[in-house]
Amino acid sequence: MLALCDHIALMYRKTLVTLVREAEGKDRINIFFDFYFDLLEGSPKPRDDQIYDALLSLSTASPDIRDKLGSQYTLLKDVVSQELQVSYPGLPIQACENLGYWFVCLMYGHWKMVASLGFQEGQKFVARDAIDRLLTSYVEKVEDHAQINR
Repeated sequence: MLALCDHIALMYRKTLVTLVREAEGKDRINIFFDFYFDLLEGSPKPRDDQIYDALLSLSTASPDIRDKLGSQYTLLKDVVSQELQVSYPGLPIQACENLGYWFVCLMYGHWKMVASLGFQEGQKFVARDAIDRLLTSYVEKVEDHAQINR
């Protein structure tokens, strides 16, 4: 099961590296968001949600699986946070880290609702819009503070 965790993570990593290799600016972070919500034409997100549900279930009894999944989702949060720092240099690092965390929570929660509870996959548009709204709220907050300081 640990090897399966690593294999799936490697598939995602290879796909994302290929997708963002030639992208620039804010296109890079949008590729991350769109890929994980399965909104990129020609680059579908793997259909592995039930596998992740099973791994999460196993993680309740296996510290090794819990640590593996935790470290992989932490790495995703950190990469998204870093991409946000590059795309939005005015955002404080803590805001980027918060947004990275919220992205992982929304993305993972959405797919668990679809895979485990039968929610409609089309709700991915709602989840993706939520990320944009969160990001916009953080950016506007920074801009408001800058304007007040002037």
